[in-house]
Amino acid sequence: MNIFSKLETDASHVIGLFPDLLPADFRNKLEYPGALPELQGIDLEKGLLALTKFLIQARRNLLGDSKFKLQTISSTVALGEGNSTIRTKNQLLQIIDTTLLKCYLQTNESLVESLLRLKDNYCHLEETERALKRHGKLKELLIMYRTRGLHNQALHLLQRENNKVRIIQYLQHLGREHMDLILEFSKPVLLENPNEGLKIFIEDIQEVESLPRPRVYDFFLNNFIPLVILYLEHIIHVWGDKTPMFHNALINQYRERICNSTTDQSSKEQLQLKLVQFLQTSQYYTAEHVLLHFPYVGMYEERALLYERLGRHELALQIYITKLKNMNKALEYCKQVYSKTDSSRKEVFTILMKMLLSPPTDSKPGVMDSEEQVKEPDLPSAIKLLHDFAPCIEPFRALKFLPDDIEIHKVQNFLKTSVQNHFSERRKLLIQKGLTKSEFLRATSEKCLCESELFQVSDNTVCDVCRKRFTNQSAFARYPDGSIVHFSCQEHE
Repeated sequence: MNIFSKLETDASHVIGLFPDLLPADFRNKLEYPGALPELQGIDLEKGLLALTKFLIQARRNLLGDSKFKLQTISSTVALGEGNSTIRTKNQLLQIIDTTLLKCYLQTNESLVESLLRLKDNYCHLEETERALKRHGKLKELLIMYRTRGLHNQALHLLQRENNKVRIIQYLQHLGREHMDLILEFSKPVLLENPNEGLKIFIEDIQEVESLPRPRVYDFFLNNFIPLVILYLEHIIHVWGDKTPMFHNALINQYRERICNSTTDQSSKEQLQLKLVQFLQTSQYYTAEHVLLHFPYVGMYEERALLYERLGRHELALQIYITKLKNMNKALEYCKQVYSKTDSSRKEVFTILMKMLLSPPTDSKPGVMDSEEQVKEPDLPSAIKLLHDFAPCIEPFRALKFLPDDIEIHKVQNFLKTSVQNHFSERRKLLIQKGLTKSEFLRATSEKCLCESELFQVSDNTVCDVCRKRFTNQSAFARYPDGSIVHFSCQEHE
């Protein structure tokens, strides 16, 4: 082999010395001076190892030769008269790499993967397929398909082998540019094992996470409804997706599943807990859009949470009082929403007190039905509310709602607290007024001091920056240290 290397013998002619390495039609065209030895057993193995070294060196020479860029080869020597040499680089490299693969299959199978993973791998597709299939090398055949971008063939091969695990792994690494293939080949997997098939779209792999989520969502919505919630929960809670469309979709899916008559009671309760928690914690759903799809009968607590998000606190409290008849939840709502500095939130306790004393009579869909009995005023609850949350209730409005014949001692604590708060606020305002006046007087004194200082600008005065004199039309600026400059000069200083 060293002699062949030194003589730069055509690699295809050297390969022809060994059986079953070249295609039969190409091999039959080669003629040699004498009969070729029949290599078997250990002699064949030694010969193939020597051929492997020769081919690796020939490959290295071809790829490292600057003349190789010309796409033609003119320096190889024919082995035997009448044999033509290969003149194109791609054809010669194709023969070398394909033969290397066949040698590795017979001498060192562990090197097959390394050869197929090379970026500059020139193995002939059909010959390589036949060789790998003959030796049962499924994994290596998949590597070749992947490196050549033949994903369709790879997936069909895995389908024929009925290897669902490998199909899932293969699809997970394809990426968004092969979305059509992913959707096509994921269907059989999802039909057979939905939970395993879902991993194609929710595994924590970069290629999976970058898949177009709207398209995946539509795919599940049209083909695998039971998996929609699982997919949405993963992209929102695990991947932190903040897209309003997905947050709205998850709420609607919860609602539809809860309202579905085929859903068992235990599942409904779990879904209701999830829905309530999601409505309380998510900041990215569109409440007005979601509310349109909610039923008027049932799901009152969820509707109240949507009213809260919309800032419609009176309707939310009306649900707690008239529909749910749960004073504790109404109080919890007020405590959670109340904010002294927010004008839209500081009225919630006052609204609740008004509702207790003057229950609403107007029917509203989803809040109060027309045939529903009007609730009686609840004076004890209103007085308790005044007692417990006096600082949070606006006194002048509260007194308007109280009946004229109420005994004064029942609201004594509220009145005392309101008066104390009123005087406390008045003291704060007086202090703030005094501080503001003091600051005003200090600023006025400083202004007068600055205005009392005199200085003279004459025709002989020179700008401290440009050293030019001032004219009658010159605008100027004076620094605290007394230096005078042109107005345009001080801008560039």
